[in-house]
Amino acid sequence: MLAACAQVTATRGSSFTDPAFAGGRFSSLVIDARTGSLTERESIERSAAAEAQRIGIPATASIDIVPPTRDTGEQARRRKIMNTGAAAVLEIRPREKQIVRDYIPGTRYRDSAWHHRGWRHGRHGYDHPFYFDDPPLILEEPESHYEAILFTLPHYRKAWAGDLATRGPTGMGFDEVAANYGRELIERLAADGLLAAPAP
Repeated sequence: MLAACAQVTATRGSSFTDPAFAGGRFSSLVIDARTGSLTERESIERSAAAEAQRIGIPATASIDIVPPTRDTGEQARRRKIMNTGAAAVLEIRPREKQIVRDYIPGTRYRDSAWHHRGWRHGRHGYDHPFYFDDPPLILEEPESHYEAILFTLPHYRKAWAGDLATRGPTGMGFDEVAANYGRELIERLAADGLLAAPAP
């Protein structure tokens, strides 16, 4: 039996802030996902930019300034990103994807409603309890692993690195996992003290 799990996505892994930038807070971002899939790139960038904006950080998806329809070299790409005037760029690169499979055995338990003091009289003169069975579950959870680096602009100095994986419930597609990763990546940056909304 294939069953969907009710859990939401979970993002786990490690992150590191360069000591030179400890306590530094960036007030604007460009989100630059370097993936082979256009859908995956847009899912990550749009969700990350939306989450940054939700907490008051102006953010731009790189797909809006470096369209996939144009053949842009690395130097031209960086120049376009620097020209946005953002304080930092968050580069995201995929590492691997996998389906994590797990088997949960079924459970047998007695009925909560008891008859004849909890026992039923058998046809052959003996008693036995009522039993019910929960079937086993087979979980097939999509997991995507990404490397993210926060660079200061305009000099592209590394300020922060994150090695994180996001896992979704059975039945979730990898593009949806990517969107959740983008949102939770911004949450990690905020938790690590790297973001601060600009002064009004």
